[in-house]
Amino acid sequence: DEKTNYMSMGLYWLRILFLKTVVFNVLMTFKAWMS
Repeated sequence: DEKTNYMSMGLYWLRILFLKTVVFNVLMTFKAWMS
């Protein structure tokens, strides 16, 4: 049970990290297009 909890938490953080990276990349691309 504890292991499953740990796994879901890891997946949760991985998803957040992935989303942050995607948003950051989109913002950088947008800035490059605007300049």
